[in-house]
Amino acid sequence: TGSAYLGQHWAARGYVAVFVQHPGSDESVWKDVPQAQRMAAMRRAASAQNTLLRLRDIPAVLDQLTRWNAERAHPLGGRLDLSRVGMSGHSFGAVTTQGVSGQRAGRGIVQFTDARVRAAVIMSPSAPRNGDAQRAFGGVRVPWMLMTGTKDLSIIGDADLASRLAVYPALPPGSKYELVLENAEHSAFTDTA
Repeated sequence: TGSAYLGQHWAARGYVAVFVQHPGSDESVWKDVPQAQRMAAMRRAASAQNTLLRLRDIPAVLDQLTRWNAERAHPLGGRLDLSRVGMSGHSFGAVTTQGVSGQRAGRGIVQFTDARVRAAVIMSPSAPRNGDAQRAFGGVRVPWMLMTGTKDLSIIGDADLASRLAVYPALPPGSKYELVLENAEHSAFTDTA
């Protein structure tokens, strides 16, 4: 629900927009939690375990879309061009998008790339906390559009502007784009004020 405007915009232009709900790191983490405990709950949810679960959710969703596309009786049957899949994400969704569209994890050994993702729009990207940005992003093979702001700080993952801006120069030459909005904060890419 935080970026419904994007789905409406894309759908109005003929794209199928699929929004993935990631149990364990979605709004259920904070929704029924007292205000004073919400930040701690969100920090706990931004864990390595939930990152791995999110990275595994995306291939599962693409597999399901493939099955539905093959079913004649399904409302999406035969209506999807799965050779032209793009992915977008903001904040923890940006981490997920980065991991599925080419970022290497750890010391550059582990990769969760799904070749079906052919392009990515990443809002509030971040370099890995531990490790080298060049090693993490130097092998990305699909176009990435990065968007951030000069006040795009994350109090949950401690990503600062330097982390956000370290991604673009680490990407290989070619199809890479970056938009940095002056004075834009972390919520600038959501429906949230």
